[in-house]
Amino acid sequence: MVRCDCGREVAPDEVLCGGCGRFVDHSRVSPDAAVPPPTPPPPPVPASDAVPPGPVGPAALAEPGVRRCAVDWCPGVVPPGASACDAYAHPATPAAPAASTSPGGGCELVLPDGTAIGLVDGVPLEIGRHSPDPRVAAALARYDQVGRRQATVVLRGGLVEVTHVGRTNPTYANDQPAAPAVTVTPPVDVRIGRELHLTVRPTRENR
Repeated sequence: MVRCDCGREVAPDEVLCGGCGRFVDHSRVSPDAAVPPPTPPPPPVPASDAVPPGPVGPAALAEPGVRRCAVDWCPGVVPPGASACDAYAHPATPAAPAASTSPGGGCELVLPDGTAIGLVDGVPLEIGRHSPDPRVAAALARYDQVGRRQATVVLRGGLVEVTHVGRTNPTYANDQPAAPAVTVTPPVDVRIGRELHLTVRPTRENR
């Protein structure tokens, strides 16, 4: 409802004021027109329902008790009292290697481009063109015979467990089929298909 300058209220379908005959501008809101109350702000989110933060930057690492994930490529951190990192749920403390006189107390995976990635005992490293480790994904991106998810390699107390998880070209560990899994002593020749080779070898200090 609009109020004319003469004080008379004019209905929305009236063009001229019935009191003074003036033209009525319906786009103008009367000063005393009711104004809807402002929308109240949303209630605060309880701390228990808040979305937890993602991987934390260097500033948060300075907080007491916060540790970086044990897996070197993982961006996550381990909050105080947590049993796993907040990015990929990697164990906070890798399992201690079993006592063994065999080589492989510490091992590394060597990719076709020469990149060496240290293996953490009990933590699988995924091999494939879409591996969550960007170094693996970059090194294998041009090999069509490698699946997006081809295999996993995990160090277990000085032995190396290789598991084929792909759907196409098979995976072998020292010429043994890795389907569903095979455990061998390093050094290990990991072969995908007929020609592509990766190597799991003891680290320099364990050779």
